[in-house]
Amino acid sequence: MISEAFYVQNDNVVWWVDSGATSHVFKDIYCFKDIQPIEDGFVVKMGNVAEPIKGLGPVLPTFTFRKFLCLNNILYVPVICKNLVSEIVLTNCGYKQVLESDKYILSRHGSFMGFGYVCYGMIRFNINYPSIIMFA
Repeated sequence: MISEAFYVQNDNVVWWVDSGATSHVFKDIYCFKDIQPIEDGFVVKMGNVAEPIKGLGPVLPTFTFRKFLCLNNILYVPVICKNLVSEIVLTNCGYKQVLESDKYILSRHGSFMGFGYVCYGMIRFNINYPSIIMFA
């Protein structure tokens, strides 16, 4: 599908929830609050490909309702196509995720955090993008 291929190439700051990811992975260094370089030899495996991890650090995206989502230990992998949020890691950190009628709701300890929606067969977070870029 041509429109999907074009869309994937231009989603530098879009976050996608991935039920198969075991770590959060991001491709834009400017979105990290702080980053620690990673030694050569560490890779992230995606399908049949292994890509080098260049760094590790936190990102603090803000949802449109001014709720912060503190994501720590995000892998910086500049060559990936999509920024991925691990559903498993969110669950292990106490977040509740509900998907109903193509709408995704994220909450923690009974408090609404933010939402997303199904787009191209994946869940796209609805994030206030200028708040992510403030670390540039």
